[in-house]
Amino acid sequence: MDFILYIIGYFIIAVAVLYGFGVNKNLTSSDLSIIVNMIIGGVFFLAMGKIVEVLVKIEKKLPERLITNEFSNIEFFVKSNDFEVYDSSNETYQYFILDGNEFIQARVFKNYLEANESSFIYRLPNRGEIKLTVYKEYSQLADMFSKNNIIFVKLSSLNISLIRQGNDIRLRYL
Repeated sequence: MDFILYIIGYFIIAVAVLYGFGVNKNLTSSDLSIIVNMIIGGVFFLAMGKIVEVLVKIEKKLPERLITNEFSNIEFFVKSNDFEVYDSSNETYQYFILDGNEFIQARVFKNYLEANESSFIYRLPNRGEIKLTVYKEYSQLADMFSKNNIIFVKLSSLNISLIRQGNDIRLRYL
């Protein structure tokens, strides 16, 4: 995009210069006004090209999390053949991906949860205890975090994967 803006800017300036040389040696005020406006327009496009170039460089330096994360308030029906999902008959749960990790509301596992201050102990059927700490906000190291008073858990930290089909999610052990 910045390349196109540079080309347009240089083209407008070139046309202004050629127009200036093409007009008789007697430049009128209207000719001079046209030339000046064209040069200003060309410089404007060059400046916009530079701004776009800088913004692209800044975007490339941003943490990947800000660019690729998929967070939405879409809610899904959740089921599992490996364990009982809390109130799975008509309950929906939020699910999203951050930094390539899948997160779901911890409430899905309410039947197997025990809360201790800032941590949770998961006791899923046919699995050992898993103790996870809840962070106040998301970070790449967080296995659980809180957002808008909802606690989310990283599925890989529980050795669980999912299959998503439309608005349905099926959880299963890895």
